[in-house]
Amino acid sequence: MSRRLLVITFLIISMGMLTLAFNIKPINAEPKIWTVDDNGPADFHRIGEAINAAKTGDTIFVKNGIYYESVIVNKTLTLIGENSAATIVDANQTEFAISITCSNVKIEGFTLCNASQFNSTQGFGIKAYNVTNCLINGNILCFNYHGIRLASCINSTVINNNITSNRIGILFESSSNCTVRNNRVYSNLYNGILIKNSDDCSVHDDYVAATNYGIRTEYSNNCTIENNTAKKTIWYGIQTYSSNNSKVNNNTVNENYGTGISIRYSPNCTINKNVLENNRNWYGLEIYLSNNSRAADNTLNGNYHGIQLLESNNCEINSNEVNGSSNGIYGDSSLNNNVSYNTISNSFYGLFLSSSNKSIINANTIKGSRYRGVWIYNSIQNIFFHNNFVSNAAQAFIDNSANMWNSSIEGNYWSNYLGKDQNFDGIIDEAYILNENNTDNHPLLGSFSNFKTFSALSIYTICNSTISNFTYDLNNHRIRFIVNGTDGTIGFCRMSIPHALMNETYYVTVDGVEPYLVNYTLYDNGEKRWIYFAYMHSPHEVVIVSEFPSIAILTLLIIATLLAVIIRQKKVN
Repeated sequence: MSRRLLVITFLIISMGMLTLAFNIKPINAEPKIWTVDDNGPADFHRIGEAINAAKTGDTIFVKNGIYYESVIVNKTLTLIGENSAATIVDANQTEFAISITCSNVKIEGFTLCNASQFNSTQGFGIKAYNVTNCLINGNILCFNYHGIRLASCINSTVINNNITSNRIGILFESSSNCTVRNNRVYSNLYNGILIKNSDDCSVHDDYVAATNYGIRTEYSNNCTIENNTAKKTIWYGIQTYSSNNSKVNNNTVNENYGTGISIRYSPNCTINKNVLENNRNWYGLEIYLSNNSRAADNTLNGNYHGIQLLESNNCEINSNEVNGSSNGIYGDSSLNNNVSYNTISNSFYGLFLSSSNKSIINANTIKGSRYRGVWIYNSIQNIFFHNNFVSNAAQAFIDNSANMWNSSIEGNYWSNYLGKDQNFDGIIDEAYILNENNTDNHPLLGSFSNFKTFSALSIYTICNSTISNFTYDLNNHRIRFIVNGTDGTIGFCRMSIPHALMNETYYVTVDGVEPYLVNYTLYDNGEKRWIYFAYMHSPHEVVIVSEFPSIAILTLLIIATLLAVIIRQKKVN
């Protein structure tokens, strides 16, 4: 073979090999499952040895046993215990049972215990630092200083764990977008769940009991605390402290020695639809130095005090049920608040205002107070209207205060004031004088009720009957309800109906017949029409519809007549 042919052959082979080399793709090994058993057949006898051998993405399955280790997870791994009650990592009074230093780690199914509990050398069942997307699921953490501590972590989740007999159950610190969900956290000394300097975190569906502080956020903004149970704590069931824009909703908070829910130094918070019961030595709900906050639709039963609004301005306390407290709602040193649509029952004081000014107090029902329905001290320029003061031992006590007790046309209902209504409008003709600086100029002859329809539009009534089964039919623009009262007495309803719900021409029937006394044009402010009607008491069905205008009926009759004439003439022709 000539030299030239050899060179050509060599070049062809070399080019082929290079082409093959560039087209060879590395084969990635499939994630591997390693086994660990402390005294039986397995890949390893210690968890740390398995971690050293494992690659990113591997799973380490740890069989039941007691492992006296401080485990460092420095790779993206999944650690799974065979049984959370029987797969035990005992830190043996060292700093930690498990330390996570890598992102995307999952720890599941272990008991993690006996890290140092000394203040000087605080130990951790699990600690994680500066990681993301970690999951701690289904573990038991006990007899540590911290059960779980996540510091400088993002998007990590603590779920379905049983955390007991630690100094602090769960601590998030300097973290964000993390979640604590469906954990049982009880009998921890200082804190059940503590969120500290951590924004946009969520705590929900957890059970927290028997600790100094149940669920607490500190310097942590935009956090959500929802659907938790917090009970039998020493100081607070739930507290936000210097935590703006917090949402505390749908929690059950009961049998705490101190306060149920505490909002402190935390403006712009919402506290909605919580149940607070038997919080024995302070308030069911307190809002302290927390402007622009809103508490609505909460149920409070059997707390020492109900709701406190202290040094907080521009807040809303709306549609809460407060029963069986010393103070139902207590406002102190607070301005420009709205206290509306609350029901306060069987308290010592229903509503107590001290040094609180320029607020609106309307549409509340205060009933069965054992001492005073409302007690006002050193408070001015508040406006009271549409409130029902019913069967209180004494309706009001007012000291060093001058306030307004009616709107331009309507005041409040006082169950002990039986004045006359000679012009049949549902307003007592003579003013109700509380003292020289406080007079209700338009006291109501019946109690005030508000019925929501849609799009925030409401129909309200002032009525001396019991109203039930109230409905508004949007399609037919029809109001329907039942009235009832003592047989043989005269009943009445004064109603305010928005024009946006029904046009201003109405037709009222009581059991299908227009009542003997009705006024369809009592008052109109351009947005609402007020009407009045009366009837003899017994159970009745009231129906109110938009009456077809008579001018329109006349026009249709004229058109129909003309059409009939034209048709007849065509037939004749």
